[in-house]
Amino acid sequence: MNTSPTLLDFGIYRLEKRLERELDRFVPVSYSWDEDEISITLISFDSEGYSEPVCRALIEKLRRSAGYRDGQLLDFYEGTSSFTAPFTHEGFVKGDAEENNKRLKELSKKFTIYCFAESKRFSAKLAGTLISITELD
Repeated sequence: MNTSPTLLDFGIYRLEKRLERELDRFVPVSYSWDEDEISITLISFDSEGYSEPVCRALIEKLRRSAGYRDGQLLDFYEGTSSFTAPFTHEGFVKGDAEENNKRLKELSKKFTIYCFAESKRFSAKLAGTLISITELD
């Protein structure tokens, strides 16, 4: 293969590795072109799976890791979550810093966390406090 990865490809890889280190488990990250969304999926590979409280705690842990507290970003993140950093060049900004920050703010809105527990799918925007629950058949 002689194709270079895009920043999207490389960012997904780097975010997966970061989350793997933080949660001590594999956490798939993917991009949906149809939904224009970056999905972070929490899957238990144990036969028992996750419980509802575990899913809720993991979602909150990821939100905090990204720099959110009660749905708001901490001030030092300048309006972008820390989950956008893997999707940038190291030590290089395309265009001016203000335009780059604007792009990262838009990227911050694209993250959704999914967790599966007890025949339910929990979904939550990274930037927010709500968690939606869908019953699975």
